[in-house]
Amino acid sequence: MTTARDVGRLDLGEALELLNLVALHQPALYDRGARRWLGRLVEERQDVTIVDVQVATAALAALPTASHDGALAVLRAVAEQH
Repeated sequence: MTTARDVGRLDLGEALELLNLVALHQPALYDRGARRWLGRLVEERQDVTIVDVQVATAALAALPTASHDGALAVLRAVAEQH
């Protein structure tokens, strides 16, 4: 599997797509990656609100579950919104 390190610096949306693959194929690595992605959201998007962070956190928790498609759509929207 390709990692972020293999492809160089990813933007937030690209990092989300890689995180999605991790959720599907390497769940043991997911939690660490999800925390890193959330941290990047907060650091890179100066206009992100606490509500955005709450929504993103809930969607990240749901991503590796049966609610996967909905969670991914929410995360894409949060990443693109800011």
